[in-house]
Amino acid sequence: MNIFHGRVQNGRAHLGPLSVDYPEHPQAESAPASGYARSWEIDLARDGGETEGFLATVRHVSVAGAVVRLELTPGDGPPLKVEISRERFEALAPAPGERLRVTPRKVRVFVGEPGRE
Repeated sequence: MNIFHGRVQNGRAHLGPLSVDYPEHPQAESAPASGYARSWEIDLARDGGETEGFLATVRHVSVAGAVVRLELTPGDGPPLKVEISRERFEALAPAPGERLRVTPRKVRVFVGEPGRE
């Protein structure tokens, strides 16, 4: 599970390098929030100037049968874990040190400080 920390305000969740719609919090007052994205619910692509997602550097690649696990680092944030199919890996052919566009397909946002009721 990948965790992004940040705030929600005016219907958007600003979670580190990621910004997603969050209409459940339309208030102008911001609140702390965390977003969670599963490693297999993240798309990777070469940067073509898209505005969705964010850039991250490939740090490690581990091929394990039909699944390939990658570790990427977005700027100064914590490492991300991503799982893609072997077919997608062969088509994309990412190499350590390369920057790729990271786009979570689904982010679960929770408002409030972690560990607090």
